[in-house]
Amino acid sequence: DPEFAPIEYFDRAGTYQGVAADMIRLLEQKLGISFTIIRAADWDEVMAQFKNQEIDALGAIVPTPNRRTFMRISEPLLKVPGAIMVRKNVDAQLTFPDLRELKVAVVSNYTAHDIMQKEYPEVELDVVKTTTAGLTKVSFGMVDAFVENLATATYYLQEAAISNVHVAGDTPFTYQWGIGIRQDWP
Repeated sequence: DPEFAPIEYFDRAGTYQGVAADMIRLLEQKLGISFTIIRAADWDEVMAQFKNQEIDALGAIVPTPNRRTFMRISEPLLKVPGAIMVRKNVDAQLTFPDLRELKVAVVSNYTAHDIMQKEYPEVELDVVKTTTAGLTKVSFGMVDAFVENLATATYYLQEAAISNVHVAGDTPFTYQWGIGIRQDWP
């Protein structure tokens, strides 16, 4: 994912960075191999290329029932809690059942989108391209909430200097990233 700090991203110089990048470099060292890092425009493009077998492995992906239908995923290498983000004027603690009455932003094809689409179809989703876009929509009151992993959400809150958004609840799932592998290459 080109814009998913601190998990994985490309820095201003175009270098693959983040926790997943560190794990990939460790694998290269330990196995004596070299991966070719592919830079796509966004996560939707990454997933399309993976499904078309133009990409063989993903540096960081959370297993969901949908994803397990077209890829294998290693054991978790990193675990981070999920969060429901809202404007600071909302002081209630929220749970997923509370989201049924709200308009909720999720990033296209990210874990929250995948899970909420299947398990919470009654929630009105506003699908955005990036974490920053989701946080900005909450900040400006265009949506009621944004669901994302805590590490990425807080990183982009600071990066975008958004000060009127805070955590109002947890997700019922933990983000557990492993390495995604083509289904046909066990």
